[in-house]
Amino acid sequence: QKFEGVGPTKNIAKNICSENVLQYISFKACEKDSSGDMNRGSQGEEHKPWTALASVALFKMFNDWQAQGAVIPPDLMKTAAQSVAPMEEEKPKAVKTKPEKKLPEDPTSRHPVQLLHEMLGPMQFEFTQDGLPPNVLYTCTVTVNDVVYSGAAKNKKEAKKECAKDIMLKVYNVSYVKEEAMTS
Repeated sequence: QKFEGVGPTKNIAKNICSENVLQYISFKACEKDSSGDMNRGSQGEEHKPWTALASVALFKMFNDWQAQGAVIPPDLMKTAAQSVAPMEEEKPKAVKTKPEKKLPEDPTSRHPVQLLHEMLGPMQFEFTQDGLPPNVLYTCTVTVNDVVYSGAAKNKKEAKKECAKDIMLKVYNVSYVKEEAMTS
């Protein structure tokens, strides 16, 4: 048996094809039941695709609702594993503390942002913009160990670098000498 789906996008075409496959399987299962040929597994369970069919039906219904402008509540979008689990208050995930990394022998030879990521791992930087072009000042902030650090500059890249320098100085006592002082 060959199935196909045609739609305006590849994903819609795949969904239509999947619906055709499920329709075929469902109808065949019902035909076997009506002919007396019960399709049972080794433990006596029925081999009918009802959960897959229900899943596709719900997916299609939710998509239709969203297309009509409805906002689907997050509780309805939970996975089966989430909905089967007993309802408990969500506890914040414990952050696993890794062993303290050692600073390289010459830490200032590395870019401050690179060294920061090596020492603390990935982090979420936030940027704000003050002023209008050409006098824009970007401020980069990040929270490390419940302390907020920041850096400001004329572009986001330099603001992030200044923020990283601030963290490296205050957390690891690594001081980056200003580039202007090095060239003088």
